[in-house]
Amino acid sequence: MAIDLNHNMTNNPPFDAFFRQWLRDQEDYLRQLLRHDGLEPRETENLLSRVLRHYESYYDEKSRFARADALQFFSPPWLTALEKTFLWIGGWKPSLAFRIMNSVGSLSVEQQLWMERSRAETRVREAELAEEQAKIQESLGGPTVLEQARRARQRARDGERREAEEVLEALDLAIRALLEEADLLRVDTVRKIVEILRPPQSVHFLAAATQLHLRIRRKGLQRETGRREQQPR
Repeated sequence: MAIDLNHNMTNNPPFDAFFRQWLRDQEDYLRQLLRHDGLEPRETENLLSRVLRHYESYYDEKSRFARADALQFFSPPWLTALEKTFLWIGGWKPSLAFRIMNSVGSLSVEQQLWMERSRAETRVREAELAEEQAKIQESLGGPTVLEQARRARQRARDGERREAEEVLEALDLAIRALLEEADLLRVDTVRKIVEILRPPQSVHFLAAATQLHLRIRRKGLQRETGRREQQPR
């Protein structure tokens, strides 16, 4: 049975429509990446540029929506349960990109050195952001940012509106800044890897990364479709 990667998982939150169209475009770019053999160097570079712009467009739009509600990206309703298991500060963990390097073939000694340096820098920055997240949670006195939001909203329902609004405002500002930093690291990591690789290697890298993303989504949708079919009617 074919699985529609753009299957609507939600009651249409504002970001959902953009995400489903972005996925359709991503599938199209994957087809282009997989049939890149025979392209002239300039055509390859143009393809890489388009794919990277498409990738960055996701974060541009995400940033726009996060200004209104950053918390939604920490448990996105448009993602499957499987996709959510890979979330790290509202997205994929940047160091994951280095784990698909076997898709690009052999690296030169110089490339290996630059790649290891970039990997180390990424891990240091990940640790710093994880510490920032822990400090936010500690300062707000809750186990998770989502739990803090739930508690604040409950207080608002219970009539403690002013206190709840203050908590939510502080939480939103802190989380939005953290999310922006994490997204910037995600984009920078991909950009650095592409700069280190030769264009044909970058094509293989981006194709592998896209395939992994779409494979996880497809698997997540298959699981959720299976669960729905098993439910008693």
